[in-house]
Amino acid sequence: MAFIQKTVTEEHVFGQDLRELRELRGWTREHLAKATGIRPSLIAAFEDGDWDRLEDPEYAERHVKLLVGALEGNVPFMLGKYRLALQAAQALKNDRERLSFVRRLRRSELFTPSRYLAFLLLFPPIVLIGWYVWKQGSNVTSPPPLEVYEPQDQAEVMDPHVSVAGLTDAAATVMVNGKTAVVGPTGEFSIVVDVPRGTTKLDIVALKRYGGRNEAVRYITFVPPAGPELAPQPVSAATTTGAATTTVADPTPKNVRRVKTPPRPAASTSSRESP
Repeated sequence: MAFIQKTVTEEHVFGQDLRELRELRGWTREHLAKATGIRPSLIAAFEDGDWDRLEDPEYAERHVKLLVGALEGNVPFMLGKYRLALQAAQALKNDRERLSFVRRLRRSELFTPSRYLAFLLLFPPIVLIGWYVWKQGSNVTSPPPLEVYEPQDQAEVMDPHVSVAGLTDAAATVMVNGKTAVVGPTGEFSIVVDVPRGTTKLDIVALKRYGGRNEAVRYITFVPPAGPELAPQPVSAATTTGAATTTVADPTPKNVRRVKTPPRPAASTSSRESP
């Protein structure tokens, strides 16, 4: 077996030593890739010291062992230099991050298989939690619905006690002209208000404790019923030559009294006889 003698430096130049080992054997990166099964682009990253192109630098130690073993180099020594080079690169990277407020992530660092899988597992629960919080906030802050069944707008009533009923949110409070209505568990509400003669405006307001308010207006006209009509009282008089009969009507038209008056005395005549 032929051996290749290579003097390696003590500095943290793992990539340079790896390139020289390959060139001493007369291999190209494609030849080394065929012998080890490692992509040429990854071999170039090792030789150039571009550690950011490695998906997992610690896992890449297996690649280092394969590359150095294929080139018949000192595996423990080269593996130690690789670790020292990683530590030096990490220290330099930390110094750069301290000087910058925003860390710039490479796409390869963000979308590694493990992180991609964690993202797929965590994204749906996060979306559901966000939607639930938004929905609850909307329910609390949004104005309650308000639907008034009765009375109809511009209605005329003959009873001063007007019933107001409708439907709203079960957690809402309903006020009619400043009076609180009773709201049932299904959101139905009802209240009876007294209205004076004429037109009255009913302000119906539904509101929540931490939310907005919804309003409706109804105009009601109270027209009291008219009283009973009184029948006319007829009065008639009849006069005859002998006696006068007067008819007087009582308050009830059925009861009639007839009063007879005495006959008037006849007119007196005087005659003188001439002697």
